Amino acid sequence: MSIILALLALSQLGCQPKKAKNEVSNEIVLKTGPVEITKYEFEKNKEREYQPGNGLNYTDWVNGFIDETYMLADADSKKYDTMSIINRQLNYVAQAMMSQVGGYLWERTVTPMFTFSNSEIKAIYKKQDKTFYFEFLQFHDKKTLDELTNNDTIIKTAIDFNKLV
Repeated sequence: MSIILALLALSQLGCQPKKAKNEVSNEIVLKTGPVEITKYEFEKNKEREYQPGNGLNYTDWVNGFIDETYMLADADSKKYDTMSIINRQLNYVAQAMMSQVGGYLWERTVTPMFTFSNSEIKAIYKKQDKTFYFEFLQFHDKKTLDELTNNDTIIKTAIDFNKLV
């Protein structure tokens, strides 16, 4: 039954209209008792846990993910969430997941601000593509030169200095 539910949920993932890359989907793709997994949560877990080259095939990963939702549903039915120490630790984890870079809050607020046009990207690359040539460098004293060279380089000739630069 769980495999059918997973396959049904995964088939629905591909049937929805395309959304913007940074738009968070609240569509529920897996429900096990009171535990509901949204498309966003499923995709984030897949990005974090499943890599094609790690020896685990996709079907096995999905089955393991479904097993984890069964454990969550079981913990919920046994009211583990009413224990104060567990509830406090869960709140800490939830806050960390919400506020971390790439987390839910980040995806909703910060990522939409990072939209650049192609002309802006080209301008940024053009600014980075400059090479500067210096004919000479002047230091106020030998101590400054020694600080820049970690005081372990002996400069006696122009060739020694050119190796350093």
